[in-house]
Amino acid sequence: MGILAVPRTWVAGEVVTAALVNAELRDQFQALRNAVNSSASTTVANTTTETVVAVYSIPAAQAAVGSIYRITAFGNISFLASAQITWRLRIGGVTGTTLATMGPTTASGTGQTFKELHVRGNVVCLSTGGSGTWYADFHELRNWTQAGSVGEVQLASSDGAITRDTTAANDLVITAQWAAASASNTLTARQLVERFV
Repeated sequence: MGILAVPRTWVAGEVVTAALVNAELRDQFQALRNAVNSSASTTVANTTTETVVAVYSIPAAQAAVGSIYRITAFGNISFLASAQITWRLRIGGVTGTTLATMGPTTASGTGQTFKELHVRGNVVCLSTGGSGTWYADFHELRNWTQAGSVGEVQLASSDGAITRDTTAANDLVITAQWAAASASNTLTARQLVERFV
């Protein structure tokens, strides 16, 4: 992710004080911290393949101790009665290290269409380097495991610190995987919100 604020142009002969440098850094990091991006929607239907529905690309060596990354996918889900789905939060892409897993979760005993989903991962860098460590909180808001519009929350987290090299670029992803393939089992992640705090 590039710098999002226009950098200050320093004037020849200008006295550079700690206050000026700190103000410039504050402006740059505030712009980066407030970055919100969206991507094209992704549909997962009629497949049992684990599929990326949201991605946040972390540049090599960007993570520092205490860096927090947030990735959110939300959209609609339709399914046959008692369909099952598994959500995973990974670092390093679809074949990367699993940070947290939710499911398999069994849907309502009554098939439904266009129910809402909201899945979010919060990931913090605990240590940096080739053996850098990470910890994640992963949760879902949903209203599709029961008939009607009953809201529920599902929570998961890392089982302790997870090791992944911070000196290399890493894709932080949310994936979805149906237990059975059916044209009626479909979800569309309509928007992705990415943040670096």
